[in-house]
Parts: sequence; structure tokens; C-alpha cells
Amino acid sequence: MLDLSFEDPSCCEAIARAERRYRCRSRPPREARAWQALDMSVVKINAIEVPPGKGAELEARFAARAGMVDQQPGFEEFMLLRPVAGDDRYFVLTRWESEEAFQTWRGGQAFQHQHRETHDDQGKGEAKQQHPVATGASLLEFEVVALTSPS
Repeated sequence: MLDLSFEDPSCCEAIARAERRYRCRSRPPREARAWQALDMSVVKINAIEVPPGKGAELEARFAARAGMVDQQPGFEEFMLLRPVAGDDRYFVLTRWESEEAFQTWRGGQAFQHQHRETHDDQGKGEAKQQHPVATGASLLEFEVVALTSPS
């Protein structure tokens, strides 16, 4: 979170307005872009091994539940990446404002509902060895240390 203890009150107000707008949009407004690197987001990448011929089914499953995570507190971004060269895994990339926000979602009912077919104990447990359209998956975890956007 930002430290709003600047001496110039107009600076604080502008940053606070930008922060409020950034939390409500998938793409921050121009004035918010300058401070993105100050806010330590975390990125989680689920690397999914998909058998040949099952990619379209995986994509359809994600399309059917598009937007389900968008309203979760601390959620910032989602991408499903289809492999085209260098690797045959699909990557599910999510960005969260903090590790705590991710863990809260991961332990909540929304995650359990969305993952009931792919995780043990109706979505509460670990990932199943055999998913409906995957032969395996691994979670890669990162912190965002710099981020740029076109101006």
C-alpha cells in the first residue's frame, strides 16, 4: 500500500484518487502507472501439462468460467496462455495485490467451487494427479518488482 505522508496535500489527493481508480479497473489510469512498481504484486503461474488434442477443451473450460475470479479482493489480472513455441504447457497467470489476497482466495469457497473437478476433497485439497484435461500441473510463484504500461 502507498505511504501517503507527502508534504504536498494535492500530491496525496492525486495518488489516492489514482489508487481508488486502479483498484476498480483492469488497466490503471495514466496517473496510477507511475507508482505501480511501489505496490508489490505477486504473480502465480499454474503450468498445466495438457495431452495432445485436449487444448481446445481446456480453453473451453476456462472460457465457461471467465470472470469468476475478477471480483475477489486483491485480484488484479488473469491470463490463459496457449503454447506456440518452446514449451507445450498452458500457463494460467494470475496477479494479486499480495500473497495474503491470493491465499485468502485459495482457501475460500470461490476457489473450491471453481476447482472441484481438479482438486481432491471437492476443491479443498491438493491438485488431483489426473485432471479432466491435464496430465499434471505445477505452480510457479513470483513477486512483481517492476511493471510498465504504454502511456
